[in-house]
Amino acid sequence: MRRWLLQFLLICTGVFSLLLTSAHLITPMAHAQSVAIDPIEARQAFSSIPTSSVSTQSAIILINGQSITPLTPQDEAHPVPMGHTGHLVWSMIALRLADEGILDLDARVSTHAPDLIADDPFEVPEQIKHLLLSNAGFVVPDWYRENGPAPSQDKPHVYMTKARSAGHIPYDDPAGRALLAYILSNITGKSPQDLIQAELLAPLGLGPDAVRIDGANYPAFLAPAVGLYTTEDGLGALATVLATNRLQNGSRYLSRDLFKTFITTPQWFMHPMGRRQTFAGQLETIKGHPALLVGDTTHCRGPLIYAAPNDGIGFVFIPSRQTQQPAICNNNQYKNEARKLLDSVFPGATQKDGQNDANKITSISRLSGIYVRDDSPSLWLGQKYQAVANTALEIKMLGDGSLEVTRQGQEAKRYFTQAPLYFTSEDGQTLIFSVRFSNGYIELDGHIYRYAGFLGNTRTLVKPAAWMLLLLLTAGVYAFSQDGRSWRSLGRFGPIGAVCISTGVYLEATYLPHILYETNADYLIILWRIMLNVGIMLTLSVAFFALSLTRRTPSAQGVLRHLVPLHLILLCAAAFYTVYLTIAWGLAGEIRPY
Repeated sequence: MRRWLLQFLLICTGVFSLLLTSAHLITPMAHAQSVAIDPIEARQAFSSIPTSSVSTQSAIILINGQSITPLTPQDEAHPVPMGHTGHLVWSMIALRLADEGILDLDARVSTHAPDLIADDPFEVPEQIKHLLLSNAGFVVPDWYRENGPAPSQDKPHVYMTKARSAGHIPYDDPAGRALLAYILSNITGKSPQDLIQAELLAPLGLGPDAVRIDGANYPAFLAPAVGLYTTEDGLGALATVLATNRLQNGSRYLSRDLFKTFITTPQWFMHPMGRRQTFAGQLETIKGHPALLVGDTTHCRGPLIYAAPNDGIGFVFIPSRQTQQPAICNNNQYKNEARKLLDSVFPGATQKDGQNDANKITSISRLSGIYVRDDSPSLWLGQKYQAVANTALEIKMLGDGSLEVTRQGQEAKRYFTQAPLYFTSEDGQTLIFSVRFSNGYIELDGHIYRYAGFLGNTRTLVKPAAWMLLLLLTAGVYAFSQDGRSWRSLGRFGPIGAVCISTGVYLEATYLPHILYETNADYLIILWRIMLNVGIMLTLSVAFFALSLTRRTPSAQGVLRHLVPLHLILLCAAAFYTVYLTIAWGLAGEIRPY
């Protein structure tokens, strides 16, 4: 009896273990199954985008696993300019080299490009990962921002000018992409085009025209970043790898762990519920499924790829086959429709990502103030002023914890708290503050703004500055004074300083981009900046002269005798205010052209 009972228990234990093992084996298989998007349903969804936006030059491609389905008529006659999406090419190559142990993502950029980047002990060192994340902090060339023609001069050092420290907000950074291509080329000893062929096109089974560099219309250094062209087949293959990590023969493009790091692991985030960045692009989550956005939704510089890497689904949208930047940008509309399609096929309820992490935020500094759009940083004074004049907005915190946002020429709009540093309006728009950098950045309407304080108000800049300079000119009445050398120095330094500052600021705000990018006359920038700084020093001298002379009695008679002290006080205030503005705008003490 006991032997029978023991045999029975052993059999039950074996059956139970077998069931557990089977369940363990079945679960990953079920998880690995991917959903699919119906091409007919997708075509209908994208047809809702206004026809004035989706022109005959546009193209839409659907990826279901290894299946590539064009949703619009294909046209291989015109190569497609990649624009911002070209960053994906160099990111994939860099990750593949890292997979092979050739590249260290934590290495300093100065190690691989000492001729372009020098170590600065007072700055955050640029690393390879910053180039992959597009937040190394380089200035965006003004001709690129304005979608103008590229200059013929090839001046790599000019494009290495920094606008902010490494690690801040990611943005469309052509200089960073060019530097990444330069470093990868140096490491492998291959030209950028040969590197693309060896590490990208050959593994994908694509021909040399699938991704090529236009070296004829762009400077040699920037061509790998802004002169990339592809085809619809090439974009479909890139999106397939992004969605599946599989090549046509079934092998992986990247190792499993590195692909996870590349695609679904945030390497930078602005807010737990806001923008997150991987080495490939912006990361979103739809019902717990990661979704990756590669490309530009605000300027439409190049195609857009939207992929769900854990589910093998991807979308490609080409706004125009013939231009870098179409007249009408509807990339954001396209992305929203793709997101709706994914949301409709993914099971489960829609949830807000990062809500629990956001509720843990306790360090909140100032939120009120003036913010200026800064998703394309520039050091050009003219561009800075235009940003202040055209994009500044004011945020005020109300007593109930909500925010009131006022744009120039528009009525104030209320935003209500949903989580710490995360606000929404009644029409669904979001206002998100950065967790780091003392809440100094916000994201609104898909654009990045930075805190500017009173420098974001043109009323405290242009109008007072003009009056201050005019007031400094009036110091000339003492140029021939008989009351002593100090009075005569005051009378000469004031007008000369005002003229030097006015001329230097005008040249800085008007001619800097042309001289910097299109000529080799960098010495002109040095000359006018020397003149500008001489003017600043003379103006500062005016302040000290005015302070010292307020205790002396001038030789003027009558009413003028009593007005001189007031005039000196005003001159002192004008001089200090003018010098302060030049310091705040980064003009004082800067001599080098870049």
